[in-house]
Amino acid sequence: MSELSYIPYTSERQLPPIITLIENDLSEPYSIYTYRYFIHNWPNLCFMVRCITHYSH
Repeated sequence: MSELSYIPYTSERQLPPIITLIENDLSEPYSIYTYRYFIHNWPNLCFMVRCITHYSH
């Protein structure tokens, strides 16, 4: 069984994994300033989601 953990954006330390995730689907690279613009203007719309897997035996 899997559970999701939603983590709101809180700091610049979270930016590298966000960029990596988004870059996989973009047709061209964007500068770090583009990401910062959106994240700093709308941090309430940025979340990291992690899958937490529980094993039952």
